[in-house]
Amino acid sequence: MEIHIKIVGSLLIALSLMHIIIPKYFKWEQELTSLSLITKQILYVHTFFIAFIVLLMGLLCLSYTHELVHDSFGKIISLGLFGFWLTRLIFQFFVYSPKVWRGKRFETVMHVVFSVLWLYFSGVFLLAYLASKQISLHGEARYRGGGHYGAPYDSTQGVPNYVFIGFWIIIILFFIRLAWEYRDEIFRRKG
Repeated sequence: MEIHIKIVGSLLIALSLMHIIIPKYFKWEQELTSLSLITKQILYVHTFFIAFIVLLMGLLCLSYTHELVHDSFGKIISLGLFGFWLTRLIFQFFVYSPKVWRGKRFETVMHVVFSVLWLYFSGVFLLAYLASKQISLHGEARYRGGGHYGAPYDSTQGVPNYVFIGFWIIIILFFIRLAWEYRDEIFRRKG
């Protein structure tokens, strides 16, 4: 599992560096001429911070590989990264219009490549979270050693995992619904 975390880390760093060429490749200088200054600046700033956070994720994966798989806090970070990349995978299909890539060879290949990449990232982080994990549902007694079982749930241990997973499911479903509802308006072009 650790080798996959390192592979993901390397891919994330490469992905963050790809953001350097995005403005030139998509001809933002010409494409954005009709936008207001604030809208252009927001686009550039958001692109920078997306690249920056992806770079930090990559460095985290390369620097703390063991912890992401074996440490309890690292597993929670892996679960959060799973939720992040799963959400990105869902957006690939429900937010981007098929008009962007359908019927265009290069764009279709990129759509497939990035879909597989987001699926790989999601799978690796989910498996890192689940690796050698004793799954204990809320309400089950845990064996504490010494011949006795502990309390079913100790509130000092933090939020139960299924609450965290449920939270992500709700957030993802909300954004899917929102994206689906406003899909036509999001991709309607002026003129």
